[in-house]
Amino acid sequence: MASTEPAAEAAGGPQAEPAPRPCAGGPVRLVVFDFDDTLALTGIDFPAVKRRVAERLGAEGLWQGTPEEAAGTPLPLLVERAGGRPRLAAELLAMVEEAEAEGLRRLRWSPGLEATLHALRRRGLRLAVLTNNARGPVGRVLGEAGLDRFFDAVAGREDVPAMKPHPDGLLALCARLGVAPAEALFVGDSEVDQRAARQAGCAFVRFLPGDGGGGRGVPVAEDVARIARLEELVAMVDPAGAQAGRGEGGGSLRIAYQGEPGANSEAAALAWRSGAETAGLPAIRDVFAAVAGGGADCGLVPVENAYAGTIGETLDGFLEFEVAIVGEVYQAVHHHLMALPGVRLEAVRRVVSHPQALAQCAESLRRRGWEPVAARDTAGAARELRARADQAGAGAGGGPLPAELAETAVLASRRAAALYRLEILLENLEDRPDNATRFWVIAPAGAARLPGGPEEGGPGRPPGSRWKTTLVMATEHAPGALWRALGAFARREVNLSKLESRPNRRRPWEALFFVDADGYAAEEPLAGALAELAGLTTWYRLLGSYRAEEPPGPVALP
Repeated sequence: MASTEPAAEAAGGPQAEPAPRPCAGGPVRLVVFDFDDTLALTGIDFPAVKRRVAERLGAEGLWQGTPEEAAGTPLPLLVERAGGRPRLAAELLAMVEEAEAEGLRRLRWSPGLEATLHALRRRGLRLAVLTNNARGPVGRVLGEAGLDRFFDAVAGREDVPAMKPHPDGLLALCARLGVAPAEALFVGDSEVDQRAARQAGCAFVRFLPGDGGGGRGVPVAEDVARIARLEELVAMVDPAGAQAGRGEGGGSLRIAYQGEPGANSEAAALAWRSGAETAGLPAIRDVFAAVAGGGADCGLVPVENAYAGTIGETLDGFLEFEVAIVGEVYQAVHHHLMALPGVRLEAVRRVVSHPQALAQCAESLRRRGWEPVAARDTAGAARELRARADQAGAGAGGGPLPAELAETAVLASRRAAALYRLEILLENLEDRPDNATRFWVIAPAGAARLPGGPEEGGPGRPPGSRWKTTLVMATEHAPGALWRALGAFARREVNLSKLESRPNRRRPWEALFFVDADGYAAEEPLAGALAELAGLTTWYRLLGSYRAEEPPGPVALP
């Protein structure tokens, strides 16, 4: 829980913040995160939480201080006042845990955090969490955030005899995971955290300074930037490995995609680069932001489906962020109908999934009379269904399923069914067996080459490859303007495989045009067409030249 901690020890004065080289004494095998601070829960207005706790204590005669005094008091000390009243203490802790859960829900999608956890695990490190709260609620919050898969253990109130930060919690984690304290690194944000690490014999690094006691809630955007700093942990723990893993030609790429583990976008990312580090984000725009901001080496964004058409949000991303297209991927898409174990097909009344998945299965849903319900993404719908069942304690040996859950199914991938413990009721519900989605691989603008791949932006590209170039342009809002611009390609017999219009945000009721042209931008005949195009448009921007991939072939329908 983010709080203002005592600035100095009982004797000896404040501790200096250590230099960020915590691993000089030897190899690190375990990294322990302070759940309450390091996972950036300071995005919540904790002074307001403290005031609510103090008001509840005041109503019971356990607090006589002012709201200002409450805002400046560490939450653990406030909650301790109800130590002799178990029911009241549980109520107060529930208030705190609710605030922390909301904080993690807001910030869980930081590309920096997820990429860091991926990278640390890839280096063979064990990861753990230390918290004031009970293990159960923290585990549920991590599960909701999709972060539980990274951590080997959680130490909570059951392991710490006094309010943490306490060395016993760190020692309990080391013992449970079979790691010597000298081989553990504690990531916290205060002198108290540092003192606990020293007493346990662990290394310590202070990454996220607290709010300094001023009672000022930290803006969420600022906190996300702080989380991204955790990427420095990779270089601290394993400097040589961090550099080797990022080298040109052999390094591991960090690929951002829209969705959650089990999404079709994740499958496409791994098909493009097997073994890459992947990070799922809530929205397509977030993928653009992560790539443009350096939170990922590249991103995978869906541009069009063979039958549901173009994804406008992807095209709009190029108008907001400076990124380039460096590749394309075609992914065959199969949607399976899945539900909680024990649900019968004839009981299903509604089907939840991403709008694109619902559109690709529209006829199948309509024929069976099922109500389509839109969700953020396919795998997210599967995870949410599992989470609701677990929260209700229903199914899989628990109580009976509530009627709403027993009547709900989702459309998602086979991997999503396995990840979220759902049973597939019907396979391949898509209306067309050759259903496929085309993805663009995007990278920061100006990226000449991605580590781990052959994409190049200049001479030396693989010979014999078929290339494609994508651009966006604006023409005068006048008769024949678009026809004249397209003539630059027609006169040189350059084939255009896609022409899509999007609203011009700067000039309402006028359009921008996205164009896919066959060829490499720096070579004829396309180079000549682009040179002429400059005089036939009011503006155009080259989004990238990349190797063209072959789409899946058509499937004969019965």
